[in-house]
Parts: sequence; C-alpha cells; structure tokens
Amino acid sequence: MLFCNHCGEKFETPNILREYHNELDESPYEEIAVCPCCGDSDIEVLHKCKICGEYEHNLIAGACPVCRLDLVSRFRNMLMQFTGIEKDVLNELYDGECF
Repeated sequence: MLFCNHCGEKFETPNILREYHNELDESPYEEIAVCPCCGDSDIEVLHKCKICGEYEHNLIAGACPVCRLDLVSRFRNMLMQFTGIEKDVLNELYDGECF
C-alpha cells in the first residue's frame, strides 16, 4: 500500500511517469512513480499493523499508534493487579525487565 504525502490518498499501484533526458548515458528516460490521484511523486510505502490490519506509515514494533496506545494501556491495567512483591518476583523471572 502506498500513501501520497501531497494529497493524502492511499493506493495500491502508482502511475509511472517517464521523463526524457538527453544527458543520460544508459537510458533516454527515467521512470518516476507518481500518485494516480494528483500526480505528485512524494509517495511512501505504508505497512500493515500486525494488530488491526490498517495500513500506516509510523509503525513501531509492527503496531500503529492507536493499537500501541490501547495495548500499553491494557498492559498497565493488568500490572496494577499485582502487588509490589509480585512485580519484583516477575522482574526476577523475566531477567530483570522492569514492568
């Protein structure tokens, strides 16, 4: 999935624009991928969120911002069920990872 930074459209396949040049040695033209909606070449690849399946461009650990926020919130709520001593034991069990 691709995203146009100019018009904000998401699309599967860009249009290909050929620009012809006399000064290129290997080919008389270069091909440029452009947005099929506005024709701008400022496009980027979107990646699919592992949790919700939406396409986004700022995934961290494979999750989009909405899913990350929900996941962290639910994880913190789960941890609040443990006492301080239980958290210490869990930290030792999981090699000192701090929850």
